[in-house]
Amino acid sequence: MGRYRRPLFRATPLGDKYPTVDFLVDVLGSQDVSLGFFFVQVKGTAGPAAGGRLPVQVSRDRFNLLARLPAPSYLIGVNVSAELSYVVAAHKPTKVHVSSVPKAYCLSDDAVRIVLYKEVLAFWKANRPMLQQTKFKDD
Repeated sequence: MGRYRRPLFRATPLGDKYPTVDFLVDVLGSQDVSLGFFFVQVKGTAGPAAGGRLPVQVSRDRFNLLARLPAPSYLIGVNVSAELSYVVAAHKPTKVHVSSVPKAYCLSDDAVRIVLYKEVLAFWKANRPMLQQTKFKDD
C-alpha cells in the first residue's frame, strides 16, 4: 500500500439519529485529521451471492435519499457468512428498489480502499468544504 500504510478511514455510527445513513466516515490524512467525509448505508445478508452480485434489499425511496445527499454516499453490502463487504456509489437516483450490489469492489482489497479514498478526497478538493464567508464572526 506504499504511503497508505495507515488508517485511511474512521467510521462513526449514527444509529437511529439519521435514518438515511448508518455511518459518517471520515477520510483521514497522515496526521489522523479529517480531510473530508462520506456517508454509508450498510445492508447485510447471509444469503448466497449469485454470480457477480450480492443480494441486498434497499427500497427505492431509501436509496434515493442516500443518492441525493450533497456529499459522497455509498451503499455497502455485507456478506455476513463470508465476512466480506462490497461498496457501490449512490451517485444517482434509481427508478426501482436495489436488490443486489456488484461484488467487483470488495473492501478487503487494498486497491479498492485506496480508490475510494482518492475519490472522496477529489470530491472535497473540488467542492471547497471550508466555510469561506460567514455572518457569525468572532472579531
